[in-house]
Amino acid sequence: SQDFDNAWWAKARSSISANAGVAPDGTTTADKLIVDSGAHSYSICSVVNNVIVSTDNTLSCYAKPDGFNYLNLVQFTSTGGSTQGVQFNVSTGVVAHSANATGTITDAGNGWYRCSMIPTTTTATVSHMIAASAGGSFSTYFNTPVTGDGSKGILIWGAQYETGTLTTYLPTT
Repeated sequence: SQDFDNAWWAKARSSISANAGVAPDGTTTADKLIVDSGAHSYSICSVVNNVIVSTDNTLSCYAKPDGFNYLNLVQFTSTGGSTQGVQFNVSTGVVAHSANATGTITDAGNGWYRCSMIPTTTTATVSHMIAASAGGSFSTYFNTPVTGDGSKGILIWGAQYETGTLTTYLPTT
């Protein structure tokens, strides 16, 4: 849940710099999701887990700006169902956009926010995605165009997927 450089997390048009910042718990375990150089239709870190997304599940992640101010949390389906997603401005602490989901953002101190989304529709999903974003409009699959320089990104830490509403962060290894 904290090691985004682990091979379990797939990267697209991005990379991870491990232990690049101080996490909300005070340890130097926050990873930086860095957008690759160039213009891209999206840039993500995702995990494929083939679960049924329901309105009883919550996806969350801590985030802090480090060159990009927006975080997208997405539950993506390729089976023709509805993709659920929320875009958060982790510079101002507000939900910027949502589709088929309800988002909440909570100040965690020291510039960190805990971002969470609960789907408002039920569908089969093939992956959970965390994306650094420049904000703005998003496509059907919650992709947002982004131009990276290979060094700017967003600090992320403590991803969690759980049944029910958001609870205290529970680290997993």
